[in-house]
Amino acid sequence: MIRLTEDQSIALDHVTRQPATDTAEAMREAYCAQTDAELLKAAHRLVHQMGRQMISAQDAVNGH
Repeated sequence: MIRLTEDQSIALDHVTRQPATDTAEAMREAYCAQTDAELLKAAHRLVHQMGRQMISAQDAVNGH
């Protein structure tokens, strides 16, 4: 288990808050999609947002 310093914890919270909101919005779009094209677009956005969130979290923990 990784133990974060207080600074790392604050940075992690800061960089994941907005991406988490964006990810939730992309999930809502995927759930509400009515056509295959809308679903594909929402799924693409969701994967992109989740990737950005993971990279931001990793950078925060590593002090970047």
